[in-house]
Amino acid sequence: MFLHNIKIRSKLFMAFGLFIVLMVVEFRSVFV
Repeated sequence: MFLHNIKIRSKLFMAFGLFIVLMVVEFRSVFV
């Protein structure tokens, strides 16, 4: 159960990281 929780949390963390990267790339492309 604990390991399963860690897997879900790591997946959410990765998705959040990808979202931030995409936002930064779009933000830079708008201002450049």
